[in-house]
This record gives sequence, C-alpha cells and structure tokens, in this order.
Amino acid sequence: MITAARLVLMGACLVASISDTMVVAADHQKLEGLWQVISVMADNATDDVNRFLGKRLLVRGETVALGTPATFIRGGITAAADAGEITIPAEDSPDGIPAIWRRQGDRLEVCLSNGGEPHRPGNFDVDGTKNVVLSLKRVQATALQDLKQKPERLEVRYSQLGYRDTLAFYSFFSKRRILVVNLGNRDESFPIRARVHQFAESVTEEGMRMWINNQHSDGLFVDVPMPLKTTAVSGETCWVVGVQKTGTSQNPGPLGGTSTDFELRIQVQPEDGDDEVELPGFSDSLRVHVVQGLQ
Repeated sequence: MITAARLVLMGACLVASISDTMVVAADHQKLEGLWQVISVMADNATDDVNRFLGKRLLVRGETVALGTPATFIRGGITAAADAGEITIPAEDSPDGIPAIWRRQGDRLEVCLSNGGEPHRPGNFDVDGTKNVVLSLKRVQATALQDLKQKPERLEVRYSQLGYRDTLAFYSFFSKRRILVVNLGNRDESFPIRARVHQFAESVTEEGMRMWINNQHSDGLFVDVPMPLKTTAVSGETCWVVGVQKTGTSQNPGPLGGTSTDFELRIQVQPEDGDDEVELPGFSDSLRVHVVQGLQ
C-alpha cells in the first residue's frame, strides 16, 4: 500500500548532476523551482491522503524532492509540452512513486496511485480509482535587484592559495542577521550549505563587518563579536536552480592549474513562520571556479 505517510520528509540542500550547459533542461523549465500543495482530489479523501496538503515539491533539473529535501530522485522527469511523467521520492522505494504531471495555467497538477502495487496512472481521473491528484502553486522568490531592502553582498572566490569554495555573505544589518552561502568547488556537483547567523541587538554594523572579514580573510580583527545563534538553512530555503559553464581561467594561487568556470543561480526562499531564519526570498547568481585535482 503506497500512502502519503510513506513519502520521505527530507532535510538538506540538493545538487543535481550537470553538463557543460545549463542544468535546467528546456523540457523541464516549466517545472523548475518550488511548488506547494494547495488542494488534494481523490475518490476517498482520507486523512492519509490529506497528509499531502501543505507539502512542498522541489524540482531542479532532473531531480525531484517532496517535503524538505535530503534525498532525491535523479532522472525523475520526462516532459512534452505541458505534460509528462514524474517520479516522487518514497521512503521505502529507491525508485520512488511513478506519477504524471500537467500544467493548468499557473497551477501544476500531479497524479499518483495511492493503493496497491505502484504504477503510473494513465490519466487524471479520480472517480472509482485509487488515483490522487495534487494541485500545486509555485512558491515565488524575488530577484535580488527587486528587493526593497536589498542585502549587502560580499562574494569571495579565492584566497592566498588560489581559488576556493565560493562564499556569499548577505548582510541584513537592521535585523542583525547574516546569511552565508557556501558553494563547493572541488568538483562539478557543487554541494551547497547555507546558515543564518543572528547577532545581539547591541552589535554594530562595523562589528558585523569585522566578523565577515574573519570568516574569509588572512588578516584578522581581534575582539570581534560572535553570533548569538547559528541556524542551518534547509533545502527548502536555499538551493541551486541552474548551472552554466562560462569558460576557463588560470588559478591565481601558487598551486596553479586551470579552472573551469561556472555561473550558478541560487534561490533563497524563507521558511514560513521560522523566526530564526526569517529573511526575504530572493534569487542571485554566483561564480564558482572548479580546479581539477584541487584537494
């Protein structure tokens, strides 16, 4: 019996496999991003089926996650025009739950079977079937340049040794908060980590700037204020939505080597009702230099 209770509620940032071009394949662009289930249709709408309500579906490239993503299905989407197949992650099935999807205006609908052996529905009919149709609405993020109170951003991509993981510091001085996004540069999987650092009300903007300096610079300040609390950001809040190769360059540090250069598009979506990571949603582009053989 495949039930909503068996769907994974997951919890870390995702990274899709990439090629030399945008991870966002043309067929999948209409699904890219974060969606939230706003209604459920079934012939027998049990409490079990209604567990889908409010869940979030994350789609990036050919990866899919439901809830808070920590694991994901690779190659889980096929598409043609405004409809296709999708595979939903499931706790006890490595292959996930087969389903179908379609776009209805600004809504996404996903249909899966909620009973018996897993099978992909042939249509969106629910009467007299075990089919469950989820209606989802896109969760929008605002472009960084459109924010009314745009955070100050510092992007760090190299140190005295040369290219390093890309660090992006987004400073919300009025809230005494700094969002730090780390994009790994060891290979083209681009692991992403994000944390929100909360400072005391008494900490000045200058003090927060000194703390930022000490996170990446070889020249350190003394007597720097430390955050009151650091909170890891979930995969629902920060993820990579696109990767594009931009060329190559020479590693400026003593280790040398040629790097493959990429532009990554990240999306930040605030956690609803979570005061610890309360931030405006936005998207931004960051650069990453991958140096082969760099340890």
